[in-house]
Amino acid sequence: MPRTQLNNHPRPQTDGNRRRPGKQRKRHVASRGTHRFHRIDRYGLAAIGPGIGIGIIFGQGVQAIARQPEAYGVIRQNMLLGFALAEALALIGFVVPFVFGA
Repeated sequence: MPRTQLNNHPRPQTDGNRRRPGKQRKRHVASRGTHRFHRIDRYGLAAIGPGIGIGIIFGQGVQAIARQPEAYGVIRQNMLLGFALAEALALIGFVVPFVFGA
């Protein structure tokens, strides 16, 4: 059979969709749905910020106590407040993807 006759077959009818029936569209890797392990990986990257913040808080707190030992109570109180806020940010970043399914 000549080659031109093989290519002259009619195209299949579709419902206004440009895809052929029966074929599924290839989806991008990022749109396949997120698994919990991927969420935890993202949390690991997001926890770097609060981790650095907590390190700075305690590092500067120790330096401040070393310079002014008489202000120990005030420095420690502010240090723990800063730690609680930074840790709350990290915990919120951990919980939000599970709650909203992002």
